[in-house]
Amino acid sequence: MDGVLSANGLPHNQINDILVDSEGVAWIATKIHGLWSINSEKQFLIEGKPKLEFTTLVEGEKGVIWAGTFGDGVFRFDLNDESLSHYGVAKGLKSAFVYAIEADPLGNIWAGHRMGLSSIRPGRNVVQKFGRESGFESDVRRNAAAIVPGGKMLIGSSGGLIQYDAYQAREDTVAPKLSGYQW
Repeated sequence: MDGVLSANGLPHNQINDILVDSEGVAWIATKIHGLWSINSEKQFLIEGKPKLEFTTLVEGEKGVIWAGTFGDGVFRFDLNDESLSHYGVAKGLKSAFVYAIEADPLGNIWAGHRMGLSSIRPGRNVVQKFGRESGFESDVRRNAAAIVPGGKMLIGSSGGLIQYDAYQAREDTVAPKLSGYQW
């Protein structure tokens, strides 16, 4: 950790988000190269990586923390087996700048960006993006995402509130029909 801590013992004084996981461990999103706990000795630092700016955190399945960054996409920290995965624009994210992150009741991870959303399906390792082409015309606001009782996800944006129900969403599995017009 470069051996330098702020006056109050944190790796950086700019705190962007706080997550208390299912084990009661409090994690902070700040300028650091990994996850930093403020109430335990747990850390998950990325070797050889310069400081990243983590902006938002969510716990997916137990022991898995997803972290959005300002310019470096999304990181998946699996505290169970100490593995790390990274999702960036090259893997399908709409943007490398993540303002909010949330896990829906089906285990999908949603990352909010300027003018769009990205959906990560960890079990299938698939990333979908939603932007203007999907009718999304606003910016997701910082850390403005939550799950309410019943499983609906709420996302705050510059254009208002977006409500998503993972149980009502249907994946389009039928290929579109082409018209009969021929050249």
